[in-house]
Amino acid sequence: MQASVIRNAVKVLADFVLRAEENRWVKVALVLWGLCLASLMVWQSVHHVMWRDELQAFVVARDAHSLADFWTAMGFEGFPALWFGLLKGLQLVTANPAAMQGLHLALALGSLFALARFAPFHPFLKAVVIAAYPFVFQYAVVSRCYAIGIVLIIAALVARDKGKPSLYWLLLGLAGHSTILVMCLSCMLAFERFVTSPRQLWKEKGGVVLFTALVALAVLCAFPHPDRMGITDIIQGERTPWSFFQMLSIAFMVPWQGQAASGSLLFFGGFLLVAATALGFRLSALAGLVSCLIVFMGVDHFSYPMAAYHLMLVPVGIVFLMWQARTTMRPFAAMAAFVLFLFPAIAGANILTSVPLIPYSQGQNVAGWIKAEGLQNDFWVTMPDYTATTVAGYAGMKFFSPQCHCLMAAPRWSKMNAAVPPTVSETVDQALAALQGHGQDKGWLLLGHSWSADQYKPTIQAASGTAALTRAFQGAVIGNEQYLVYRLTLKKEE
Repeated sequence: MQASVIRNAVKVLADFVLRAEENRWVKVALVLWGLCLASLMVWQSVHHVMWRDELQAFVVARDAHSLADFWTAMGFEGFPALWFGLLKGLQLVTANPAAMQGLHLALALGSLFALARFAPFHPFLKAVVIAAYPFVFQYAVVSRCYAIGIVLIIAALVARDKGKPSLYWLLLGLAGHSTILVMCLSCMLAFERFVTSPRQLWKEKGGVVLFTALVALAVLCAFPHPDRMGITDIIQGERTPWSFFQMLSIAFMVPWQGQAASGSLLFFGGFLLVAATALGFRLSALAGLVSCLIVFMGVDHFSYPMAAYHLMLVPVGIVFLMWQARTTMRPFAAMAAFVLFLFPAIAGANILTSVPLIPYSQGQNVAGWIKAEGLQNDFWVTMPDYTATTVAGYAGMKFFSPQCHCLMAAPRWSKMNAAVPPTVSETVDQALAALQGHGQDKGWLLLGHSWSADQYKPTIQAASGTAALTRAFQGAVIGNEQYLVYRLTLKKEE
């Protein structure tokens, strides 16, 4: 009797799931779920304080006044020009960095809507995909160059579904101009198409040639400047695959604490199995995913150490592959995809409903204090030079950097930045020397502070003057985005 009841219950549940796409109430629930996520994204964006990784592009665009400036900046930043150009156009209307947040949020909401409306997924799979952490927070609330690339790839997939191959290749190529990592996703989708049907690509050869030209241009724009920092300037020691696998587990929000190589390999093996199942073990989709992972591992090992927020493009890329290859039409593949995106969806819902107790950065508070005190036109020194990016973005000002001996708002990631940073006493000496060199007797020093060092003192005496601690801005998610403001005073000559 009990077994019969269970069988009937399972049958009813299975029938409901299989017919969910035809159920009007399921569609209504998905719409309400999407509206709820969108509302929370807006709320989080309003309360999100940007940090230097977000404001770097805004400041670079603001201070670039010619094509030559843009070209040089791209060589040091390692990004093509699409996001910078978009921000420069925005700055013709307003210099308020909050406008960048609004633009970025609009792009993210567009992606959310398009996924919910056009992705060929089961409604329950759509529900977890649109709630995944990368789509609702990392590439939505945190304003960086990825969102424009993601929305362009989604638009390309919609164009392909509507029988517009030329537009598909154009949008796919333009997406690569957001960042080289997103360009890898574009190439992954192109490679999947090639493995599926080379003959079909020949029929679309005009679009393929346009795509290839756009990709080549993106690589040329982001080609490293000869003086740009390399991997050996950023990290010390040999890179291993285990750190890559560990970052990948964080990107999928898996509650994984293993540090050993065996544990990382176990996770990676499990990930590949579930991802392959979600892709229906389709050769073309698997070839696309593996090629993307190999490129990302190469970037991590030879070019730039990948953080979890970089590798969150992997789940995004899997969504694109499932869409293009139509792999989740089979129930078992759809179930594996649901499992794959369950943890990212839980993490996304959790972060959206969390009250931000401390800001990402104290830079906005420092900028507000500088404006309130009318100190924008005073002589300001910062060390290291990346310390001031957030403050410079919010306050619309520049700082003198003893590293480059120039006024700057955003650093250039040159080999000079790889040098061991000076101590606080050495920094004060350099700041006072800069003050004296510019004919000033008083000024300000902005230091970033993780609040773990004991070398910071209320007053620092130097041979040529004094640095007196005036304000401390403490409490930030990013440790070195907390700040100390020192008042610099040169000694009067007797």
